[in-house]
Amino acid sequence: EAGVLDLLGRNRWQRYFDVDAGRSREEFVREARRSIERLTDPVDLAARWRDLVLAAYDDLGEADRVRAIADLAAMPEVGVVFGEGDAAALLANLSRSPTPAESDRFAVDFVLRSRGVAGVGPVAEALAGRFGVRGLPVLSGAIARAGADAAREALAHPAPLVREAGAEAAASSGEGALAADLAPLLDAPEGKVRTAAARALGRLRAVESALRLSAIAGADPDEEVRRAALFALGRIGAPESLEALQRALGERSEGVRAAAVEGLAECRDGRAADLLAAVFVRGGSLTETARRGLLRLGRRGREALAGFLPSPEPTVRRSVRFLLAELGDARALPGLLDELAVRPGDRATADAIARLTGIDFAEDPDAVERWRAWWEHRRGQDDREWFLEGVRGEGLEFPLHKEELREDGDPAVLPALANVVERSSWPLAARAAAWAGWIGGRDFGRVERETSALDRASLGERIRHSTLAR
Repeated sequence: EAGVLDLLGRNRWQRYFDVDAGRSREEFVREARRSIERLTDPVDLAARWRDLVLAAYDDLGEADRVRAIADLAAMPEVGVVFGEGDAAALLANLSRSPTPAESDRFAVDFVLRSRGVAGVGPVAEALAGRFGVRGLPVLSGAIARAGADAAREALAHPAPLVREAGAEAAASSGEGALAADLAPLLDAPEGKVRTAAARALGRLRAVESALRLSAIAGADPDEEVRRAALFALGRIGAPESLEALQRALGERSEGVRAAAVEGLAECRDGRAADLLAAVFVRGGSLTETARRGLLRLGRRGREALAGFLPSPEPTVRRSVRFLLAELGDARALPGLLDELAVRPGDRATADAIARLTGIDFAEDPDAVERWRAWWEHRRGQDDREWFLEGVRGEGLEFPLHKEELREDGDPAVLPALANVVERSSWPLAARAAAWAGWIGGRDFGRVERETSALDRASLGERIRHSTLAR
């Protein structure tokens, strides 16, 4: 009896009824209180607690709804007494807001945890009926948290929205075994379902799907599906992937060509870097997409671009030098210094040199001579050595060695790089952000001369906290 009363005290069930309660509600509460005080079986207590919450749920405010579901979920015995009808009653009272509220996410998670795969259909129908496509993120997240069996149930569901959510959940789960359940959805009549399935297969790196995705990338009547297939092929990176991506570069649709460029950026392959470099130097609407892709490829991007340094076209040489400077390639430095000597007031060139070297002489009247002297003392050194010298020269604590700064390095170094982004001079912060992007496998953002301290602090936090997800 003492244990039951303690449980009641912690759950504080009375709070759900103490606002604007009518006489009949007050009588019901008194009756429930007397009844609960006589309970000794935890299962009976869970059943009564379930009844109280369901009876009051429609009248509760958002905060109390969240607390009520959390209280229910905290009772191990509730899974025994929470049946199909109870789930239907809870789902019938989702919030009336235009988009799902936090309490709706709690309710959906609770139903899937307590009902298992049997809850997938009712949850999907309730969310779709109340919120339409706006309920998709909540549904896919709940399915992913419920596990692989729930994802399989969703992938086989007759409703297109549920299968779409199941594909997203499968991708989020990282369960490679779900690729076999996703593959049939590539033939679904709905374009959105095919799109979701293609992207999910890419995120799962399902190599066995490469041939099928290659065919879809060139033939599906829905351009969105073709673009998703190209993204997936880039993530998979099989030989068939590169051939399909290269073919897509010749498509008339700019959206398809852009998807091919983005897919190439996902390929960790030197041949993909060569194709991206060719797109970059050609110019046009895909230049910026290719530039971002080459930056993500790091060393492979450097090697692909370096072949264009002797180009007879001045604009090509300049753009290649600027991008190589961002990539930390010293081969760009002599040409950049020559450019600055001809146009001493060219701030873009000075910033590119500062970004590459980690030291900023732009405001010095003798900037070119000072950078040339700096370069003479460091010619032949690794760019990582310049970076470490600059960081330590600014008095920052940086407990890393050169060998730890590599593109496939341990993400454990990211907090140290985040500290440099936040506290160093802007050229060193820019180099640290670039290294963080290569090691972390994502584009965290850039540091420019004009980047504010607040924005650099925000960037540093993104880099630092990305290690938690890994």
